[in-house]
Amino acid sequence: MLDANANLIKEVTGYDDDCCAGAAETLAELKVGELAQMELAPNRSYTYRAETVDGRVYYLGFGGLGYLELVRADDINGEVVWGVID
Repeated sequence: MLDANANLIKEVTGYDDDCCAGAAETLAELKVGELAQMELAPNRSYTYRAETVDGRVYYLGFGGLGYLELVRADDINGEVVWGVID
């Protein structure tokens, strides 16, 4: 069963349960908090703007297979707070 953040990610992105659960787990480790809303970022593929219930904004970058690869704070070009290292 998916938690609230994973359910929102799944609803917006359409990615499978494993991808959404993994993304939600990463956000929990980062202490992002509960997401209030999420939408595809303008002019971007696989990047979503997510806002928490307390108004903080994050940009979540997903790879082509649906796995979270990058989290930025505040702005689409903002500080990288988490990323996959190849």
